Amino acid sequence: MNLFRRLCRFYRNWLPEPIQNIFMPFFQTILFARMAALLHRQKKTKLDYVEVSITDHCNLNCKSCGQFSPLAPEKYIDPVEFERDFRRLYELTGGDIDAIRLLGGEPLLHPGITGLMKTAREIFDASAIVLVTNGILLLKQDESFWETCASHRINILISRYPVHINDDEIAQMAGKHGITVEYTAYKPQFMFQWAFDVTGKQNAGTNFNKCWLGGGCIHIDNGKLYSCAYVSAIKFFNNYYHEHLNVTDKDFLDVYRVKDISEILEFLSNPIPFCRYCDLKRVKYGQKWERSKKEKSEWGC
Repeated sequence: MNLFRRLCRFYRNWLPEPIQNIFMPFFQTILFARMAALLHRQKKTKLDYVEVSITDHCNLNCKSCGQFSPLAPEKYIDPVEFERDFRRLYELTGGDIDAIRLLGGEPLLHPGITGLMKTAREIFDASAIVLVTNGILLLKQDESFWETCASHRINILISRYPVHINDDEIAQMAGKHGITVEYTAYKPQFMFQWAFDVTGKQNAGTNFNKCWLGGGCIHIDNGKLYSCAYVSAIKFFNNYYHEHLNVTDKDFLDVYRVKDISEILEFLSNPIPFCRYCDLKRVKYGQKWERSKKEKSEWGC
């Protein structure tokens, strides 16, 4: 994913915008396919990335949201559960995780976000920890939030959307505290729309080998480790539309039953049964950003 952001940033900075607008969808399609090939060519040798949803709901509710936030009820992660899962991950990895992302939904909706950031850093001292936000609520955070980001080395990544946030004030506040703030390199009109086959008739192995998400968006939720965040969040889709995209006990790992890191790496290197629900042929790139109308078609159904 870091490679994708660097390439997108290069693409954006060196090509005129009209040309970007024409070719970016094709660029995304080719790059994602290449990323998938690289991702699955070799088995993982470490758990290099983990993300956790601090909240499931959001204050923006994007069309085709990969976390199904427009369909999710208001919910905040339990700090006790958060700490317990992170300590277990530390036991299994020895703290050797390159990057940890705290995201949502919108994580700044969580009233205890400062405490969660402290917990994450106290357990994983050497990892890069990034708070991923749409930025809308950043300037409403109190001084303790900014001081925690600074003292606990929490970087901020703002996802670009066509909504107003005061970039100059954010940069000033971050600079005052010595905090790194970055923005996603892609533009709002370059969003992608995933596609699901609710019948589950796709080939799981083929999908996994072609998918840049499989094994690349490792998500932990209430003691369960998922190789793809869609699997963790599909419950919101199922509940809202009364669908039955089935998640089995082979679609995740219970981190409290795993004996060592080798079990996790083996799991992440192979397709899961849920892969049969994704229809990669119908994934659309270069989609214009819009707010969700909660229509099933937003997820290719």
